Amino acid sequence: MNRSLCRRINPVAVYVKLVYFLHMTRETPQKAPEHSPRVQRKRLERKEFIVDTAMRLLADGGLDWVTVGRLAKELDYTPGALYRYFPSMEVLLAHMQKRAIASLHKRIIEATAPLAGAGQEIDRLRATAKCYLSATEGEASHELSLIGQMLTRLPGY
Repeated sequence: MNRSLCRRINPVAVYVKLVYFLHMTRETPQKAPEHSPRVQRKRLERKEFIVDTAMRLLADGGLDWVTVGRLAKELDYTPGALYRYFPSMEVLLAHMQKRAIASLHKRIIEATAPLAGAGQEIDRLRATAKCYLSATEGEASHELSLIGQMLTRLPGY
């Protein structure tokens, strides 16, 4: 290294700048600005629309088909605009998985609700199995596929 360069660099100044940089770039929880109920409702509707479109992409081509670029193109958004609603692809996939699990749970509850009495355990188990198997067909199959694909990607499986 050039000795004249070493003499010009002040280690204290470098340290102060580094500490300042680390302090300014650290992630601090920021409180979301308060919006009116109408704005909050519109934002929620847009998030649901994004998740709907992502679920359709999932049904068309699988989990690898759901990318920020493809989703933005499908929605006619810029990729950066999607990050206003979902900070990362993992958060979007978590919303998709949550919706899929809630939908399957709702169907199972509806199928087993009439069988809530004592001594009906076997019938409830059969109804749950039928509900689960029926979810592999038709429109609900992509939701079940998402659950399966997400579970198989977990470490250790």
